[in-house]
Amino acid sequence: MFEIKKLSMNLDMVIYNQSGNIILDLYKEHRQLSINTKYLPILFFFSEANYEEELYYQDFPDFDNITLENIVAEFITKKVLVYVNESEEKNNTLGIDTLNKSINYYYWANKVFTEEKYNSTYDEFMTLMDKRKSQPNIYKEYPGEKYDLPFPQEIKEDLMTTMLKRESIRYVDPQKKINLQDLSNILYYSNGETAYALDSGIGSAIFKTLATPGGRAASELYFVNFSLSEIPLGIYHYSIKSHNLELIKKGNYRDDFFNICGGQIQLNLANGLLVATERIDRIIWKYQDASAYRSALIETGELAQNIYLTATALKVATGIIGTFRDNMLESLLDIDPALEFGTAIFTLGKKEGLTRFNRPTLEEYREGEK
Repeated sequence: MFEIKKLSMNLDMVIYNQSGNIILDLYKEHRQLSINTKYLPILFFFSEANYEEELYYQDFPDFDNITLENIVAEFITKKVLVYVNESEEKNNTLGIDTLNKSINYYYWANKVFTEEKYNSTYDEFMTLMDKRKSQPNIYKEYPGEKYDLPFPQEIKEDLMTTMLKRESIRYVDPQKKINLQDLSNILYYSNGETAYALDSGIGSAIFKTLATPGGRAASELYFVNFSLSEIPLGIYHYSIKSHNLELIKKGNYRDDFFNICGGQIQLNLANGLLVATERIDRIIWKYQDASAYRSALIETGELAQNIYLTATALKVATGIIGTFRDNMLESLLDIDPALEFGTAIFTLGKKEGLTRFNRPTLEEYREGEK
């Protein structure tokens, strides 16, 4: 038996106005269409699933039924409208499509397809040569008070043992304190500069303790001091260039970050916080496509692992926070969200035993294999 199906707007589509033009962005296919505004009422009629025949009983004074049929047929051909099978069971599979539209849109629009332009190394080199004068500074510096950090110490800890011990420890003993030497080590081994070079193509390039896409050194770290006695309480920027702390704001900002992070209890216990950000403008200067944002997230992942491993080797407790109120954080750090955005917050503190679990050591693992 023939089944009449309803029509609906394609859910994998975003509609927006660009310079007076209505754009239909079919982001899963990387395909965009521009339509006249007079067609929008027809499209919006199918914002909820409807039978096509019901359209012809509506009041569209600018169109007769034959014109409406042609418009609907074109929308179906272009996949702007799709058929919905009412007898089809709802798909409950967990996946990216279950998340909100903005994340969904980013995920699919960020993919690079085979037919899309992909610059050769030579083309990229020539483009960058033309843009050298507009290159964003790869060092961020603040004027005002600066506090020297102790020289980073060599950490003699077996890497594999450290990796096996690594874990998130959020609830620390507020009576036990990290010191400035601990902080210096964590900052340097997580995001410190190891070398500087002038490249004929990209100009200034920094080599760091993490892999930084295109030598753009996009990651920045801020330290929020809640209880270290060696420096005033306040918000600091870590200068990669000088290996020191640059004071941004003095004061106790524990309550502010408690609110920014949605009232997470560990904020009331931590000695301080590390706030990670990414300078997206540095990456976009080199990579002119959506993968620039992906590169920033890759660098954040490397930074997070460096923080965890260094803290673990130093017997410092840390835990990552990925959910926070972006606008409040940007305001507190005085950063421009179009150029720099927050990616993660890490609590720092001390805890006796430094573990939530009774895990075997690396030696015990090896002994068990014999």
